[in-house]
Amino acid sequence: MILIISAIFLALIFPIFVSVFAIFRKDGKSLAFEAYIYGMIRVFKGSILQRGGFFIVKHTFKKAEYIPVYDIFTFKKSVKPLNDYHIISLRSLTETGIGGDAFLPIIGADSFALINGIAGEIITANKPYLKIRNDLNLYENENRFNLFVKTVVVFNLLMIILSVIKILTGKLFYAIGKSK
Repeated sequence: MILIISAIFLALIFPIFVSVFAIFRKDGKSLAFEAYIYGMIRVFKGSILQRGGFFIVKHTFKKAEYIPVYDIFTFKKSVKPLNDYHIISLRSLTETGIGGDAFLPIIGADSFALINGIAGEIITANKPYLKIRNDLNLYENENRFNLFVKTVVVFNLLMIILSVIKILTGKLFYAIGKSK
């Protein structure tokens, strides 16, 4: 009996690491992303394109979904349980360049370094375990903008269960409040 309880407890608190890779390319006007468990097992792959007033989301579970642009801004209210998951690593590489101008990319690099330093200090004051690394590549005589991001999120089954409970109780309270 103790062995079964110990196994259940261990399964609930065992950390799950999910690595998310995202690539934004200006020339393709798309965002591609992949998610891996423990950096090895791909669980999700997709892309987001913007056409007209819609975002087209293609992923491994369905062929494509059309999401109106105004729905993206209301999405923020529905993801509060995501605050329970912890980002432990954030790395990015930004490639930028403006064709024919050498002075403007240098100003951009200095601005990037200043914003990166200030934001890094603010974030690490609240989350000292978070490792941040942002790199910038400048290109002279090339017009480009690419952004590569890798982040690692850690959670466990207990966090997932608690998030589901939060969502369900929130919906229950909303339904009760709506019925009055």
